[in-house]
Amino acid sequence: MAFKHYKNSPLLPWLVPIIPKGAKLSPTSSLTPERIGKIPGCWTPEGWVGFGGFTKHRTTAKLCDAFDRFFKDGGGYAPIVGMINDEHLLVDNDHDDMMTNMIVGATIERVLWGKTLIRNRANSFRTAWIFRLKPGSRPITKRKHRFYAPKEDPAVVGKPHEIELLGKGQQCLIEGMHPSGVPYGWVDNKSPLNAYE
Repeated sequence: MAFKHYKNSPLLPWLVPIIPKGAKLSPTSSLTPERIGKIPGCWTPEGWVGFGGFTKHRTTAKLCDAFDRFFKDGGGYAPIVGMINDEHLLVDNDHDDMMTNMIVGATIERVLWGKTLIRNRANSFRTAWIFRLKPGSRPITKRKHRFYAPKEDPAVVGKPHEIELLGKGQQCLIEGMHPSGVPYGWVDNKSPLNAYE
């Protein structure tokens, strides 16, 4: 989906463009190629740069057209839509184990049944659950739980698995291509774009 599809969405103010993996970076950018694919950015004639102050940014319908042009002019990529998590939380399970995802998913559904959007992709068991905070709620900030699965040797596995809660000051991807080359999908086609219709 392009940014233009979000012009009448209640999510509009929190949308940000994400620099596509493999995109040309501006020589003035401090970003490195291995870091892009999930970072908010803007296109300039010299290349992509980071989106400074994105957490304070608010998008308007007029900006949607400009954001779509970033992707057309910045390499012909399909738009990648990010969302600032001020009023939405995301539980992100960065672990490819199917059983871990089932346990986390069942726990979330038990507490927030029917109020959660579930993001996934075809090439991974990794899952993310997005839910909207009640308007006026106190902001919730990032939390991270790192762990190793039973019988895993940290010396062999290396980096631990993570379950993150992304809140105020963070952003998540809601439409477009994951850096692995597979698009994000939504369980039952219930996405942030149509969840509030």
